[in-house]
Amino acid sequence: AVVNGVSRLHGEVSRRLLAPLFPRWPEAEIPVGHVTNGVHAPSWEGAAIGEILEESCGPRRWLDELEPVERALRALPDDRLWEFRGRQRRELVDFLRLRLARQCAESGETEACVHEVARSLDPDALTLGFARRFATYKRPNLLLRDPERLARLLSDPHRTVQLVVAGKAHPRDEAGKQLICAWLAFVRRPELRGRAVFVSDYDMLLAERLVQGVDVWINTPRRPWEASGTSGMKVLANGGLNLSELDGWWAEAWTPEVGWAIGDGREHGEDPAFDAADAETLYRRLEEEIVPAFYERDLRGIPTRWVAHMRASMADLAPRFSTNRMLREYTEVY
Repeated sequence: AVVNGVSRLHGEVSRRLLAPLFPRWPEAEIPVGHVTNGVHAPSWEGAAIGEILEESCGPRRWLDELEPVERALRALPDDRLWEFRGRQRRELVDFLRLRLARQCAESGETEACVHEVARSLDPDALTLGFARRFATYKRPNLLLRDPERLARLLSDPHRTVQLVVAGKAHPRDEAGKQLICAWLAFVRRPELRGRAVFVSDYDMLLAERLVQGVDVWINTPRRPWEASGTSGMKVLANGGLNLSELDGWWAEAWTPEVGWAIGDGREHGEDPAFDAADAETLYRRLEEEIVPAFYERDLRGIPTRWVAHMRASMADLAPRFSTNRMLREYTEVY
């Protein structure tokens, strides 16, 4: 039998947990390795990037050696990267408008409300996504720690930022359900109409559309409780960027070129002071780095700093965190 973690950090945590079974072994030599998870890229890539990669790498691009995919992504010019990113964002907004209108109608809202949500969201705006199971260790309300500050960010009249939230809690998880209620109350604030939405009935179709269309994927677990996490991997081929706690896969993937990190790479338990520090970092990353990078444009209207992050994230990480690499590693290591 073989035991392995599903990320480098998970392997380290597993060795620590199993140390009592190996009392005379140095922890680093306990026989628990790791193979970091990956995602099945063909299931998650959007139509626009799929067309680009098929043109350059063919239909078997995620099945054979991955170097051609990396080279093709690294060679994409700024204008083509920005064009496909805009197309996939617009497709997400179109999908969400229909879904939100149906959600309102099924909830018994007025016809005026249905028409309003059918025009919500901006296809050209910086779009943040947060969608997952609502469990306390994932800290889904870290972004809500200062609701007034978040509301100011989302209601800026000059640099539009919009937030899409979705997810479910286990039926018996009362704490998780309360976290959802807090988000529902927040998105109903009048000044956030059209800027912040909670999409109900989270399912595979919604997950697929979100990872294809968002510009930034936010993840805030309490380190080291996220064994790997895969939702952030699904945005990679789609040009989405990650803003995440240094936990799970992101602890080994992050560099300043490919996205943004929160946390200090250490474990702090359920420390309210550290949660407050993480929330402050989260807000500052958005206010001082992410929003400016998205809205600073060259004469062609292209945010070159943003596109550079996109290219690095796509080329460096999408092949590396695919099931292709994962399965090859399992067969080679075990």
